[in-house]
Amino acid sequence: MTSLNRGVEGMTSLIQQEAQLFDYEGQQLRRKRIFGAFAAGHGVMFSPEGEYTGPNLGHTPRPNDLMGHCVNYLGSGNPDAVRTANAVLRRLPMIECHFLPNRSLWLLRTCPHLLEEDVRKKLDDYSCSHLDGFAGEDQDFVGVNDNFPCVSAYTLMAGGLRFGRPELYERGCVRLRQLKEMLTRRGAASEYASPTYSLLQLHALAQLGELTAETDPEMHRLVLDCEARIWADYLAHYYLPADRLAGPYSRSYTSTLVEWTTHPAALYLLFGDSVPGGLPEEEREALMVRHNHHILAADFHCPPLLREWLAGRQYPFSYEATTEFHASSDEVIGVQKLWSDPDAGPGDEGAVLEEYASGSGRVSTYMTEAYSLGVASREWHCGSQTDTFLALYTTRAPIRGRRDVRTVFARYSVNDRLPGQTNAYPELGTVNGPMLFWDQGRKLGVHHKNTAMMLYKPRLYARKQVRSLRLMVLMPLSDGRPEEIWLGGRRLEGTEGEHTGLVPVCLKDGRTYMAFHPLVPVDHGRKQAVRVEEANGYLILSFYNYEGEERDFRAAEFALTGNGFVCELGSEAEDGSFSAFRERIGQGQVQVEDRYLSNVHMRGAMIRKSVYSRPGVQLACEYSPVSEGIRYMTVNGRQIGETRLLADGLDAAQLPFLGEEDGEGGDGAAG
Repeated sequence: MTSLNRGVEGMTSLIQQEAQLFDYEGQQLRRKRIFGAFAAGHGVMFSPEGEYTGPNLGHTPRPNDLMGHCVNYLGSGNPDAVRTANAVLRRLPMIECHFLPNRSLWLLRTCPHLLEEDVRKKLDDYSCSHLDGFAGEDQDFVGVNDNFPCVSAYTLMAGGLRFGRPELYERGCVRLRQLKEMLTRRGAASEYASPTYSLLQLHALAQLGELTAETDPEMHRLVLDCEARIWADYLAHYYLPADRLAGPYSRSYTSTLVEWTTHPAALYLLFGDSVPGGLPEEEREALMVRHNHHILAADFHCPPLLREWLAGRQYPFSYEATTEFHASSDEVIGVQKLWSDPDAGPGDEGAVLEEYASGSGRVSTYMTEAYSLGVASREWHCGSQTDTFLALYTTRAPIRGRRDVRTVFARYSVNDRLPGQTNAYPELGTVNGPMLFWDQGRKLGVHHKNTAMMLYKPRLYARKQVRSLRLMVLMPLSDGRPEEIWLGGRRLEGTEGEHTGLVPVCLKDGRTYMAFHPLVPVDHGRKQAVRVEEANGYLILSFYNYEGEERDFRAAEFALTGNGFVCELGSEAEDGSFSAFRERIGQGQVQVEDRYLSNVHMRGAMIRKSVYSRPGVQLACEYSPVSEGIRYMTVNGRQIGETRLLADGLDAAQLPFLGEEDGEGGDGAAG
């Protein structure tokens, strides 16, 4: 039986041990500092009557975000901020929401003495009346939004205890057992490494750890085991030289790709100054003041084994884990339903908004002192927010601040939709603003260390009235531009260039080097094959499938519109000069096979075979673009994605649910 906490007899002694084991006292002191720094600006954010007067974020903050401010203010203990929190809560619209009941119950349980009587009654009435909505299967662990079932488990269990509803408490327990089952099958949760949602999962589990500590030893042990497993994935992706969460991301927003969020504060909460991140102290302090850290309100239960693992991290570092995902489609909830194409022709039948099948995949991350490269073999949900490819790198060591850290990600774009602007998707009946830039492609990834091969196709919903089809590699320029950009054998004078041939693009940015080799994009007619440009504050490398007059595509034609690239990373420490790097990964060293084929035995079905080779590495994949069934994904001839969890410096068998007994159905106890 696996035990991270070396179990003790009796809940009283267990709680006493946990206080030292998880450094509750240190967490609470550091939390007070974080919340106090943020709450000091309460008068700038809200009027005395509780009306929001803070910075214009492009939209009115949602009620759950406003309540998040109140969690900070109340947790700070600042009398003025506490008065502001009560004023905000008094006028807050208590709408239908996944998060408001959770936060209401948290405040009622942890700081009722700071809530004024009418506010306390408002939260009580609201929580009590909304509990039943969290008991249905929509809130279960179904291989999609894992933060919802984590948050709702606390809502049900805390609400069940507060309002005498034992059946709701038990429903929350059922949900946590579902999480254990998933983490026994897989190395990571479905909503893995999300810069927005991983901490939500961890915070909800930490809330449950506090809730069950004195009343339910069985569930307490289970909760701590689950929390430990999510911490393992989170800390595996934490890239200390940049003080950021590395990829791949199951689910992100453009803002979380470009900006720092609450992660440095979370690391400080756990470690204090014993594990410094890459950011200078003054920038860390600024982040504590600027960001709403309400998802750090509970005492976390990150085991010493994992804290020591991060503190002792050495580079290069490799991590991989299996994950799973459920069926989905491109349907936008509340906007439209699946519909069939009335103009379908032979071989073109079926729903335009196709169903994406359930499945499993591999997430992998490779880090050096200079960069990290994260790749997912499959995508989370429909993939519109999944960064199956994400590079994070530093231009110098040590970094002087965020200006020395860069991100690189990819999106497939139809009709020149771009990041940094509002984009309409009339086929889906929706519009997204600058904080969310959807990927309009479906993709697979094959990864080995500093090399990644990404295979793309456009989504069927976008096949009508098409003017352009391109795969874009995106680099935000808010903190600087690469020093050198090479398009094929030509160095660009600035950030603009194009080529009719499938030539690589190479970049030098400080001590980090990058190369992007296009695969063989299906050519439906294009002006250029490769283009480098700057738009909306991004450097954009584009590999085109189509550029021309507006036209409609047949579904089968669109599904077989392949695109893709291979990314190679290097650094001054690994390669010496940039010219040596370009020679190592240059066209003379590289062989690419990327083609569609069929045979009589496949009865008309088409598959895509893609192989990238250079000295020392071969990445290969053969799959069906229509059904997305994968025949194989190999690195140097060996199939990948069969190990639940493998990480440098960590014995995975010491983690809950991954030991030998756990694999046979035993209990991994963290208690």
